[in-house]
Amino acid sequence: MREERKKRKRRGFTLVEMLAVMLILAVLAGATWYLYTNYIQGARATKIMDEVKSLTSALNLFEQQTGYMPDAIQELWKNDDGSGNPIPGWSGPYIQPPAGDTTATSLKSGTGATITLSCDSTDGEQIVYTGVPKSVAKDYDSQVDDGNLSTGFVTYDESTNTLKITVRKSASCI
Repeated sequence: MREERKKRKRRGFTLVEMLAVMLILAVLAGATWYLYTNYIQGARATKIMDEVKSLTSALNLFEQQTGYMPDAIQELWKNDDGSGNPIPGWSGPYIQPPAGDTTATSLKSGTGATITLSCDSTDGEQIVYTGVPKSVAKDYDSQVDDGNLSTGFVTYDESTNTLKITVRKSASCI
């Protein structure tokens, strides 16, 4: 009879056993979340690398044909200098406009950021990503530059989440 009673008492889990299982599950969930976010961050940085390579090729071709670097991204798909005049030597489009909209003034990155161009005598030709999380910018910078977001050809403005990638420091801009 005593053995029967022992068997009946031991049917469920104790509170300590349940807490141990919950702790193990929490640790596994945390580790999975950490690996997942790092994977997504790395994928976004890789996407930016691919886009920068493509845009750099388009910019170089534009410069070879026109003699200068564009100061607005829409010059890569629209033969217009901003004043309605055709660009001498332009034989684009060098990239496709977003959703065929030739009036667009920016591109949308595969990461969700907005892409524009900046060209001036101080900073040269830059591809500008707005809306990039700092963690993605750091990952990108560590893969292609010096790992410091305030130096090198990759810089980041934390107040505006803007990643600037200098394509050519001594660019001739109009």
